[in-house]
Amino acid sequence: EAEIRPGDEVTVCLRLPNQIKSADIAVATVRWAKGQFFGLAFTELSPAAQNRVKKYVAIISTIAA
Repeated sequence: EAEIRPGDEVTVCLRLPNQIKSADIAVATVRWAKGQFFGLAFTELSPAAQNRVKKYVAIISTIAA
């Protein structure tokens, strides 16, 4: 319920489709916020989380093309 503003740092647990484990982002910086929506820059994530996110983006990019 806290207001999220640009510059805030948050921890994120992403549950990506078709993946058993979540991608845990240790630190993400809020870049923009509009109501309940906001954009994040991942600043600290483990190699495992990075691989999960890359895999998901690759799959989505193939589907969207």
